[in-house]
Amino acid sequence: MTINNPTAPLAPLRATNFALQNGTPTILATTTPNDGNKHLILVAGWVQTTSAETGGVVVLNYFANGVGQSQQIDAGGHGAGLALLQGAAPSLSGFLADPNTPISIVQSTALTVGAATLSAALLII
Repeated sequence: MTINNPTAPLAPLRATNFALQNGTPTILATTTPNDGNKHLILVAGWVQTTSAETGGVVVLNYFANGVGQSQQIDAGGHGAGLALLQGAAPSLSGFLADPNTPISIVQSTALTVGAATLSAALLII
């Protein structure tokens, strides 16, 4: 069995206290390295809700085996308080992405009621 040495991780992209909106903004966006290798994407973070939400779903968009993927990382609709992004504790989700393809964290549904901020880090290895 041959194990390729991974490239050094790219510096993490971070969003701190990004206010969820009555819209569908892109929160973070980048592209995987163009080195011919699959890349591990790790996402960690939380949503801090100050008044109960309606809407506010957040997704991770990426490509795997040439097919666009959209993975929900926060379901929105929280009551007041702190909610970790969905994934393995402590709020860590990993996905394999194709080389030289876009990756983004996007608010996919508008936050029509309530107030919340998202803090997240996106690491590509």
